Amino acid sequence: YVPNKEHRKDWRASPLLAKSLKGLPEALVILAGFDPLCAEGDAYAAQGKLKEATIEYRNALKAVPDLVEAHYQLGRAYLQTEEPEKAYQSFVRAADLDPAHADAHVRAGTLLLVAGDYREARTLAERALKASPASADAHILLGNALAGLDNPGRALNQIEQAIHLDPTYAPAWTTLGALRFHGGKREEARQAFQKAVDLNPKSADA
Repeated sequence: YVPNKEHRKDWRASPLLAKSLKGLPEALVILAGFDPLCAEGDAYAAQGKLKEATIEYRNALKAVPDLVEAHYQLGRAYLQTEEPEKAYQSFVRAADLDPAHADAHVRAGTLLLVAGDYREARTLAERALKASPASADAHILLGNALAGLDNPGRALNQIEQAIHLDPTYAPAWTTLGALRFHGGKREEARQAFQKAVDLNPKSADA
């Protein structure tokens, strides 16, 4: 509705660019499943324009600091720009604001797993499972965390549950293969890795 790109920088056309929104009357906004504050960021992210996407998500958070989806999508953008600390902070904030957001817990926990903080990764995995007991990713995260805490029996149980929930999920088979390999069961590990490759031939991990 503003063809001239220069005019789009005017706060009257783009209220998010205003220095302050103080004094404006209260408003009731019915989103009906559509989040306009994140929409532009999502569009940029879909095009691979991650710098622009992060700017849009930050603008959304300036307007609504507790917007869960903006924190979550900002975390995803930071992951792609290889900024794990910022990604972690965004995912944790999203999970704190919405404890039922299982994937935010999982993504934050996965970053902790990579950093070697297995105990806190386990905590986040358990929170994710509380929010979504059928999440294969949450079971895999918990299994990896338990393996890191030297509890291979419980770790294996979690991975088997993930496979039971989704037998076609290659990452679960890859993790099973890794556990079997470290447990000295080379043939069972090979079979699990082969299953992962069969399900996803492009899997570098498998």
